Amino acid sequence: MTDPERNGLRVTGAAGLLLCLLLAGGCQTNTSLREDGLVAYQGGDYPGAAAKFARAVELADNDYQSYYYLGRTQLKLGKYLDAQLNLERALALRSNDPVLTPNILDYLAEAYYQQNRPANLSAFLQKTASDYGTSRDFLRQGKYLAMIGDADGARVALRKAAYFAAAGDAEPYLAMADFYHQLNDLANEQVALRYAYYVNSKYPGLADRLRALGVVPGPTMALEPPRPEMLN
Repeated sequence: MTDPERNGLRVTGAAGLLLCLLLAGGCQTNTSLREDGLVAYQGGDYPGAAAKFARAVELADNDYQSYYYLGRTQLKLGKYLDAQLNLERALALRSNDPVLTPNILDYLAEAYYQQNRPANLSAFLQKTASDYGTSRDFLRQGKYLAMIGDADGARVALRKAAYFAAAGDAEPYLAMADFYHQLNDLANEQVALRYAYYVNSKYPGLADRLRALGVVPGPTMALEPPRPEMLN
């Protein structure tokens, strides 16, 4: 074999090795990394998932989905401040997505709560309720205010959640029932469940909850909620 032939084989071999390395993952995009991260997350490999999502946002700093999933994964890993920062990045990039934005806000609230920062959490909840003003925002506010011991604030937020709820949405009244159950206020828990039954008698589990309080579900026990102006 001549020297030119040997040199040609060396070049071809080197090119093949390079191609193999590229095919083995050297050319992964932020999208493929995010997909791999989701597989790892669903399999419970949170460190592996976090590494994939972190690499994805390194490749594309506008990848709001990877910021979102990275924040969620860091919550699982107990890295609450990092989770907050990445969820805030996701929110900055996607502040008005009807599906994703409320989910980002839910996980952001959890990140604040897990850092034991009640003042920051309260301020965040107030701002999001003011900025977005949906029933879900007030439900979130009521839930976390109750968790940090602000019962009066939680009660007001849950009443606002009911005010802004869509027709047939019994969830705010179920949340009220949960709130009163935590306070061991069985009378108001029952009233809230009766409101829920009036709004949506088919809500999953509602009939069982009423029976547990000694109430037989049926048209006669449904209680019409107060008029909206009475909820202010």
